[in-house]
Amino acid sequence: MNDINRAIFRAVHEGKWLCISYRNKAESVKTYWIGIKDIDLRLNRLIVNGLRLSDNQLGELKIYISRILSASVIEGTYCEINQELTENIRQNPSLYHELFEHAPNLKILNYLADCYRMDTSPYIDELDYTLIKQLDINSFTDGEYDLSDAQFAELVTGFQRENKKHNERKLKNLAFNV
Repeated sequence: MNDINRAIFRAVHEGKWLCISYRNKAESVKTYWIGIKDIDLRLNRLIVNGLRLSDNQLGELKIYISRILSASVIEGTYCEINQELTENIRQNPSLYHELFEHAPNLKILNYLADCYRMDTSPYIDELDYTLIKQLDINSFTDGEYDLSDAQFAELVTGFQRENKKHNERKLKNLAFNV
């Protein structure tokens, strides 16, 4: 299984978003964050919620797997797991053989990696957090806070800028004063 397929497998089963480089129909390369909703095996494509990072456009996309140039799981993200899809992959591995060649081995390796990662002393590194300014507990209504388009764009671009500055693949946790 190649790295792209491995990342897709992890994203589907662990409920995480992917950062992909994708060659579109116009043959230009774009970067997206995608949350996988379903897999269309007949057309060899993913049905996803996608965020195009160049202009912060969010919407449903159909991504052809063969046009993905690179993919990596974005740690610390959440995407609702399609239980029907994961169950179908489990019950019909032969249907997904082209895409997920050695799926049982990957599950074991992910489990061992999690065991290794969790076998450390717990700590909180203040460098893992970044403060969201002008946001506090009083901004929330019934536990939710709706961002305006400008706030969303600022959050995404600030997040990208911060992570590029530190050259990290690891996401920072967002924090606000309570």
